[in-house]
Amino acid sequence: MKTKNKKAIGAGLISAFAASLCCITPIIAMVGGISGISSSFSWMEPFRPYLITFTIITLGYVWFKHIQISKNSIECACDDEPEKKNFFNTRGFLVFVTIMSIVLMGVPYYSHLLIAEDNSQVVYVNTNNIQESEFEIEGMTCSACEIHVNNSAKMVDGVISAKSDHTTGIAHIKFDNSKTNNDEVIKKIEEETGYKIVNQKMINLKYRK
Repeated sequence: MKTKNKKAIGAGLISAFAASLCCITPIIAMVGGISGISSSFSWMEPFRPYLITFTIITLGYVWFKHIQISKNSIECACDDEPEKKNFFNTRGFLVFVTIMSIVLMGVPYYSHLLIAEDNSQVVYVNTNNIQESEFEIEGMTCSACEIHVNNSAKMVDGVISAKSDHTTGIAHIKFDNSKTNNDEVIKKIEEETGYKIVNQKMINLKYRK
């Protein structure tokens, strides 16, 4: 495999990894206990479709060249022993890189299986203090993002429940307004996830069963 193709393979793999960072970092943050790490890479989310397209085009080009070279190669009938190929020059390595790229690009579709949501129960006394707010959040793209938002909100003392939906970009959060408020919840979510809350509204002041 030529040097030019090696560089293309490397570029494709790096691009696939970069495209998955938005959903890999919540997993790293939760497994490793590294608070706020996701906010470092959330800015890359708008570029994800372009990175995936670049990866597909790059690997497609490398496969095309590899197959073309294989078809055009003619074995000579001579006594010389065939040259041993380095693993990085073989089709096996190209297959490995392709599979790895697919796995990385598919992270948003299975990342929720790798992390757990905080389902601990919050004890409260006065139900009249329960407030439910709706937040419109920019940046959620997968189920792992939802779990990350929910868990981040539950870090705030007084938050009772959090439920978000990446398809609508909406999060519904219930909390004890004698212990916290919308501003504290927003601050924690933005600090932990790097997502931006662009709109908020109060649903009710009394706890609805």
